[in-house]
Amino acid sequence: MQTHTRLVKPSDLPDRYTLLRRPEAAAHFHRATKTLDRWIADGAMPCIRIGPRVLIRRSTVTAYLDALNPEAPAHRGEATAMPTGEVYISLNNAAAVLGLHRNTVDELTRSGDLPRLRFGRSRVIPVAALADLIDTHAVPATVGPLAGRDA
Repeated sequence: MQTHTRLVKPSDLPDRYTLLRRPEAAAHFHRATKTLDRWIADGAMPCIRIGPRVLIRRSTVTAYLDALNPEAPAHRGEATAMPTGEVYISLNNAAAVLGLHRNTVDELTRSGDLPRLRFGRSRVIPVAALADLIDTHAVPATVGPLAGRDA
């Protein structure tokens, strides 16, 4: 039996792995950046910290807003399942997902934090390894409606 490998785009990943920078999250959910900063500082908003960068999962902000206002219509988007099998993402697309420069992602692969493979002249990263990197850098909420939940 032959296994198929495929490359995915950032849009193919579930919301759990769609990371937003603070200003993007604020604009997307009609909140001020300072409000998100306060939620993060207070320990109410889980986040992802990769180096100096603070990122927020789209699904986390959606869950937080739903928890704050249960009567309002849910902000849920389309649920996307995690790709299965041998699935890879290019270095450029991994950088877009992480909100980092491509050279920073390349440095993560050289240091061994992210494995990389070569397909011809292209270098790719297993999607499972990218998901693990995001999960290991998650900072959970300590107070508020999402307390105890993973980012």
